[in-house]
Amino acid sequence: MRRPASLLVCACFALGCRRSPSPSETPPPASASAAPSASATVSADPSALLTAWNQAHNAHDAAALEKLYAAKVLFYGAEMTGARAAAQKRAAFAASPSYAQAILKTTFEKTPDGGETWARFDKVDRTKKKTFPMLVRFDASGHVVEESDDVTRDENWCFVGEAGEKGPSDVVLAPFRLSAQSAVAAAMASRHFRALQKDHPGALVGSHGLTFGFTCAKRCAAPKRPTMLPGDGDDCNFSFRVDDVNAVTESNLLDWLEVDPITKTLYWEDFGGDAGGRIESEALP
Repeated sequence: MRRPASLLVCACFALGCRRSPSPSETPPPASASAAPSASATVSADPSALLTAWNQAHNAHDAAALEKLYAAKVLFYGAEMTGARAAAQKRAAFAASPSYAQAILKTTFEKTPDGGETWARFDKVDRTKKKTFPMLVRFDASGHVVEESDDVTRDENWCFVGEAGEKGPSDVVLAPFRLSAQSAVAAAMASRHFRALQKDHPGALVGSHGLTFGFTCAKRCAAPKRPTMLPGDGDDCNFSFRVDDVNAVTESNLLDWLEVDPITKTLYWEDFGGDAGGRIESEALP
């Protein structure tokens, strides 16, 4: 979790919304003649799968993409059948006959159960000369279960409003179950927050502005229980500070809270009694 450090959810054009990880790089796309055919078998190797996905786009081969897609796919924020996703690609290829792309700066990460591999990369639209962060998830059988813009790579993705007036947005980004705004509201309605207010009636989120100390959640292949330590990789959650507006001390910081937007779990660090800085949690409605 990072301490004191809009939302642009693109309308999906079927080739990808018009919208950096570590340095490994996927080779530039092969020629159209090398693209997989609709009868191609699906490989289990993530690098080969991503190459096939990329080549199919450059060959404008919607049939090959349908072969790669799972029966159900999360396609730029909308759940649909793989056949429907491929049909949208087919229409997009027809509308943009000169479309070509390349993929760069690819990283792969497995989920803890080994059931999925997440590929993150920069997609270069060679036609429009623009680059977009992308996320493609493959299941254990080697099929694409998600193709999306990697929106959460932008650390400000969950804010709306102009500079000086920004605040958490109310947009729920699939597969999250909470928006930044509803995460704050759920935390403030929690038993833990009510207990804070009982001891500190001035407890408030956002006394220095709603984005001060607020960290947007990132999508993580392998989320872990928060440590509440800065930079310790627990950025999978929304995190924000609670201040005591009645405090007379130099700092009015009262607590740090984290909310997991998928499991809807609140986390905080308990220093009271003999807890010794133990991480506590509470399920949110």
